[in-house]
Amino acid sequence: MLLTLQADLARNYFQIRALDKDIDIVDRTVRLREESLRMIESRFKNGYTGKLDLERAKTELASTQAEGAALRKTRGALENSLAVLLGKPASDFSLASANLTTKVPGIAPSLPSSLLERRPDVAAAERRMASANARIGVAEAAFFPTIRLSGSAGYQSGEASSLLDWNSRV
Repeated sequence: MLLTLQADLARNYFQIRALDKDIDIVDRTVRLREESLRMIESRFKNGYTGKLDLERAKTELASTQAEGAALRKTRGALENSLAVLLGKPASDFSLASANLTTKVPGIAPSLPSSLLERRPDVAAAERRMASANARIGVAEAAFFPTIRLSGSAGYQSGEASSLLDWNSRV
């Protein structure tokens, strides 16, 4: 139970940090769209662009702002669930926005390649490849004709009295 609680806590925390990064990107996009709208409004006033371009820029800005609002709502819900997992009232809990910076660990050049064979994803890929290879063999075998020989033996007669005679055998 404790492990499940810790896993949920970690999952929610990292989802919040990923949303923080997404919100930052959307906020920068909103600023760029606002700047673009100002330029298009200026061009519209001077007669260089049509009303369609102006309306399209307004729509793109509104759409991006709505996306940012949806991301903030999702972040709030995750923040509330994080508060519940921590045992704190959601109204008293707040997690400041921060970008999660992750660095890929460096791999020493002297490591043997046999370490790669122990990775679960590599082993799973190897099994999938072996399975696909076996399916290829089955598919090749399906191209060859199948011959089946069967036989039966018995007695045949038009009358019950001659059914078991030697001449009635089939």
